[in-house]
Amino acid sequence: MPSNLSIMPGKLPYYALLLIGCSLLFACNPHQTTLEKVDWDTAGNFRSIKITPREEKKAGLHYIQPEPCMLNHIVVCKGTLAVAPGREISIPAPAAGNIKGLYVQPGQQVNTGQLVATITNTDFIRLQQELLEAKHQYAFLKEEYTRQGELTVENATSLKRMQLAQRDYLSAEVRYNSLSLQLRETGINPDSVRPEKIYTDIPIYALTSGYVTRIAVNLGAWTDKGKSLFELVNKKHIQVEMQIPGEYLHYLQNGQELSFHYAYDSMTIYKARLISILYEVNPVSGMIYAYAEPTGNDHALYRGMPVCVRLSAGTDTAFMISTGAIVKTPDGLYVIAKKHGSFFEIPVLPVTADTCENCFSGLPVPLSDSIVTNTTDFVAAILRRR
Repeated sequence: MPSNLSIMPGKLPYYALLLIGCSLLFACNPHQTTLEKVDWDTAGNFRSIKITPREEKKAGLHYIQPEPCMLNHIVVCKGTLAVAPGREISIPAPAAGNIKGLYVQPGQQVNTGQLVATITNTDFIRLQQELLEAKHQYAFLKEEYTRQGELTVENATSLKRMQLAQRDYLSAEVRYNSLSLQLRETGINPDSVRPEKIYTDIPIYALTSGYVTRIAVNLGAWTDKGKSLFELVNKKHIQVEMQIPGEYLHYLQNGQELSFHYAYDSMTIYKARLISILYEVNPVSGMIYAYAEPTGNDHALYRGMPVCVRLSAGTDTAFMISTGAIVKTPDGLYVIAKKHGSFFEIPVLPVTADTCENCFSGLPVPLSDSIVTNTTDFVAAILRRR
């Protein structure tokens, strides 16, 4: 036995105890060499023990070959259903006026082109009046310009008269087109306005489908042009906003599939795929933000609802090891590995996996020899002899 065993600094590691135990177990036979070789590292710590085959047999050691298995790392995190940025729909007032009618309620589903409100304003009636006058004037000046052009060809009028007629005609055309565009902005087709059919209300239609999340006006209230009257959300634009531990950032990629469920209903599972990852770790929380788009059924998804998310964060190789082969110490878990006749202490870590039980990481790949399975009795015997 090496003379420096008694002067090792600090706490003797587990295999130093194994060394002592082997010496005590086999010291009763003076004709037997108890230890073949002991290695120490430069810090004075034990590195390996090599015993004779006879000593190994007398100790009654048994071995297993650890079985490798693929682990699918599952990340479970919290998320919230939110509307994608820029996808909340606002319905503005096409013109200033008083709200005469409201035809939807919060939470109600509306379709594209559906009437949601009406506005009344005397200026709207005056605009139609001006449009009809401009239309008639435009028609008259157009005929006059054509007539002056024909007279000019026949030398029956001066070129100046024809130019004046052209000026008046073009001015009337500009005014008529301008008033037509103003009326069209209110949702009225200018061609439908006639002297016997002048509209008193401005209709407001939904520009797209969705459910109403907010109504910003009351009946009879005045609203300015462009003010938001309604807000809609289309469920096709709802996404999952997640906070994921930053350590998994390099496992994430757009297009990756995941599943989620409401916090109160773990039985109904929804599918989604990653569409955006913020490649930045919050220095305070250690989290990253990622966004996923639900796929398939979305009729029961509502903005603001908390959800639980499960996604894969890559695969890794671990080993299935029986519990009898695990040595528990205050410093952690270890296994005793035999390689080329020497015994090594290898620290291992338990891992949680859906695909296997008693899985541990930390073993070298490949492991060319075996793991001692009956370590408990053998270690106990060594410890009793300390």
